[in-house]
Amino acid sequence: MAGPESKNVKRAQKEEQLLRELSTLLLEITLDDSRLSNLFINRVHLAADKSICTIYIYSPDGKKKFDELKPILILYKPSLRAAIAKRISRPLYAPTGF
Repeated sequence: MAGPESKNVKRAQKEEQLLRELSTLLLEITLDDSRLSNLFINRVHLAADKSICTIYIYSPDGKKKFDELKPILILYKPSLRAAIAKRISRPLYAPTGF
């Protein structure tokens, strides 16, 4: 049985994988929608039971600009969820190209 330290390591690995995938997806979105081009994902936090994922997004233009862009981000939420589900469904750090 995995101990609490092992669970924390696995959760951190999953957070890192989500951060990479979400950053890539945000980059792809900004190529289509330039209004979001000045947003960056700072970090991703998973709840202890991995049921909730919190994404921290940063705008160098400040909170006011982020608040203006938030409704646009919310519109992308369903497609981001679907894309993450497809990309993360494969095992963590599985070899590709075989």
